[in-house]
Amino acid sequence: MAVITQQGTYARVRPPARPAGLLRAEQVVLGVLIALAMTLFVVQGFCVSGSCMEPHLYTGERVLAWKLAYAASEPKRGDIIIFHYPRNPKEIYVKRIVGLPGETVSMHNGQMAIDSKPLPEPYRLRAAHGDMAARFIPHDQYFVMGDNRDVSDDSRYWGDLPKGRIIGRAVASYWPLGGAHVLK
Repeated sequence: MAVITQQGTYARVRPPARPAGLLRAEQVVLGVLIALAMTLFVVQGFCVSGSCMEPHLYTGERVLAWKLAYAASEPKRGDIIIFHYPRNPKEIYVKRIVGLPGETVSMHNGQMAIDSKPLPEPYRLRAAHGDMAARFIPHDQYFVMGDNRDVSDDSRYWGDLPKGRIIGRAVASYWPLGGAHVLK
């Protein structure tokens, strides 16, 4: 029941008082809905498993993926991305984009080349081994590799990554707290 009070020439309507417990419950529900929306559409945390991105990411580290990173722009070479593994979409992988659509990638003695030119990779601290014949990357696909190439299950073995499999760009490591850092 609304209460009407007279103030000057105005009539002011006050809503009935609600119990404090109901207000807290509404706040909790609203908070959960906002957190769910953020996780579904904006940012999501993932746990790293495996050594393919060492020394930049280690097993047990937690990273945040910015899901809207590619809503208005295209993925760039050097971006660390989180994606659904093409051979089993239930598995989530983390790798670095090395080759872009329309480029030809190759590897000789562990050195990556794009369109026959050596690719500078300042993020790769460990030398890789092996060769890979030149291959063209089709439209809307990306060539991805781990930074620790000798133990990485990547595009060399299962092919190019379709853009639609990308969940988002990994932007920061947030756990363990002492090792939190922005990813480059």
